[in-house]
Amino acid sequence: MARLLRTIFEAALIGLLFVATMLMIWTVGWWLMTSIMRLLTVPEVEDVLEIIGWTLASMFCGGLAALILAWIIKRASQWLGDGASSA
Repeated sequence: MARLLRTIFEAALIGLLFVATMLMIWTVGWWLMTSIMRLLTVPEVEDVLEIIGWTLASMFCGGLAALILAWIIKRASQWLGDGASSA
């Protein structure tokens, strides 16, 4: 019973991490896109600095998202491997 509850908890955690990662990627991408569109209309110094900041933020969030997704894939493969060996 404890193993079943742990498995359900891990599956829920993996799902929540996946959704949070996708929201993080979408949000940063949306902000970066709107900043680029604003830069194409009337470039000002503040806009250029904002583009640089969002580019750095998107690179950081992309790397973080890649690490989270790699962990999710590793954990899911271990989880599926454990289930296959116990069956």
